[in-house]
Amino acid sequence: MKRRLFLLGSLGFATLPVAAVQPRPLILIFPTSLGRLSVVTQEKAGPDGLLDGDRINLAALAVRNQLEEEKVVVTLLYDSNDTYFKKALESAKIKLVPGTEPDEAIRLKIGAQVGAHYILTVFSRLSVDQPQTAKPVKVPELTGKEKKIAETQGQKPLEQVNLTTPGMPTAPTLELEAIEIKPGAKAGRRWQDKIAMAAANEGSRRPVGSIPNGMQSAARTLVYRFLGGPLREFSRNAVDPSLLPPPNVPKPPVVEVPATDFDAESARLQKEGMDLLSHDKVPAAIVLLRQAVNYQPRSATPRLLLSRAYLQARRPGEAASEVRRALKLAEATTPEQRAELTRLLAHSLVEDGDLEGATQLFNQLLAENPASTEARLGLTELLLNRGQNEAAEIQYRLIRERDPDSVEAGQGLARLLLARGALEDAIKEARSSVPSVRHLMATLIFVDTANGLAGRMVQNRAAWEENKISREVFYKAATTQAGRAKLLAELLTAAPPVETVADIVKRAHNRRVLAANLLSQALGSLQGFLETGEVAGGVRARTLLNEFYTEMKDAQDPKV
Repeated sequence: MKRRLFLLGSLGFATLPVAAVQPRPLILIFPTSLGRLSVVTQEKAGPDGLLDGDRINLAALAVRNQLEEEKVVVTLLYDSNDTYFKKALESAKIKLVPGTEPDEAIRLKIGAQVGAHYILTVFSRLSVDQPQTAKPVKVPELTGKEKKIAETQGQKPLEQVNLTTPGMPTAPTLELEAIEIKPGAKAGRRWQDKIAMAAANEGSRRPVGSIPNGMQSAARTLVYRFLGGPLREFSRNAVDPSLLPPPNVPKPPVVEVPATDFDAESARLQKEGMDLLSHDKVPAAIVLLRQAVNYQPRSATPRLLLSRAYLQARRPGEAASEVRRALKLAEATTPEQRAELTRLLAHSLVEDGDLEGATQLFNQLLAENPASTEARLGLTELLLNRGQNEAAEIQYRLIRERDPDSVEAGQGLARLLLARGALEDAIKEARSSVPSVRHLMATLIFVDTANGLAGRMVQNRAAWEENKISREVFYKAATTQAGRAKLLAELLTAAPPVETVADIVKRAHNRRVLAANLLSQALGSLQGFLETGEVAGGVRARTLLNEFYTEMKDAQDPKV
């Protein structure tokens, strides 16, 4: 902290009070070689030991890191290969040709698509203040179709030249250009600044891919100037003194601004964000949900929704980060939210390939609170992903002992038992559960089992009629299936939904009970047909089976 204050003082910056908490603006950063001079050295590094292409990427990263550290804005770093930006380009109907970079108009369109307030373009190259000679490098020609697209959308090919400078090598510069985005992807206020970077070549002392000290220092200075310029109203940490009024100038009158209802605004953004997410407009949804979090930083709900969006965008690292923040809000989360957050964290870590980290996390949570259903469910999910079904079954049983109301544990245990063919054990577990869990377990068991029984009945009958299996084998199979169908019908009858559920749930349950009885009767008729040989029994079995399929279909959409 002392070092930060020293830096601010040495640069002449001061700290302004902020009248009210405001949502942080979104800044979209473009690392680019397109500027007043477009150069990319390929063969010869500059005095800082970097090629221009590497310098540009590191400079953009340095600027983003400094902006994030100041906690004034939210940033996105443009990467044409990122799925997030590919979808944004597609939504904006922009097609970038390989070998080109987006010009200003396209950068504004991309920024508008993701909901950015400013686009910030980062240039970093050798100084252009001294004479230089350029030796052109052959650039691959665009195809006719690519050239037409590039010309139509205003895309410029990268101009690749190698620079050689007579005499002493010149210092590289870092330049920023910020453009405010107005409605319709129009350019608003502009801001530009540049600074020379210390060009000492740190050689082997600097790890590969790390940001040079001179570049970090230059990025810090330019970021402070940017925050004190266009973003002065948002800035908490640094303001350019040149922008402050002289001491003797009277202060302007205070304008009363109605206070923003942060909760209402966050709720609106959450609703709009989830609507976009349901229509697979993930990049735009993430922007709105990010803003909703800024309005309610101590609420778990917007962070939970943002985590879902990050997972849908296949950005598990950012999803895990938001989940961890939400889980720290212990007093602001409900048990249901903590359960979902924990599952989201498990999904995030597993998708990110960090199974070991996920295991350590859940073991730590269980060490702190052995009765935590959420943590144990997360650990169970990891065990299932690793194929350790026996260990997962133990965890489900432990959860059910401590938390008999856990639907997730009941249904998870039922699935494991059905997977190893233990239908009777699954039915026994359902019958011993509390009413609400019993109904949901019974529904899962029936839906997962009934169609399989009916399908095997049809297959066995066809095989018997084609003399592929004997009557004795068919009869034995039909007897076993009839017994299982009877158990399913009895289970459903004994596991009605609780009275408080919606009528549509009750209608669906009644349809399934009818379907279960039809399946049991169909298999019973088939069994009698095989015993006596009466044709009527075989016909009745087919009729009942068709009615079973009809009721199963109606149970999925119980309108009447």
